[in-house]
Amino acid sequence: MTEKRIADMSLGEKADAAFRRAMKKVIQRAKDTGTPVIVWEDGAIKEIPCDQLDALAAERLSEEDSD
Repeated sequence: MTEKRIADMSLGEKADAAFRRAMKKVIQRAKDTGTPVIVWEDGAIKEIPCDQLDALAAERLSEEDSD
């Protein structure tokens, strides 16, 4: 992302971009180590196996884009 583009972003957009980058790093580390990712979802702890992370990330990102 260019410096100008970052400067034009709202604080919320910057936060969203940071969360997306963090999500990608977490997914890559889980795939590299073969470990699940633990998340809080619908009031409960959920374990997502590393082989399901790409599909879940794509689904979540597409949901955000449609909002």
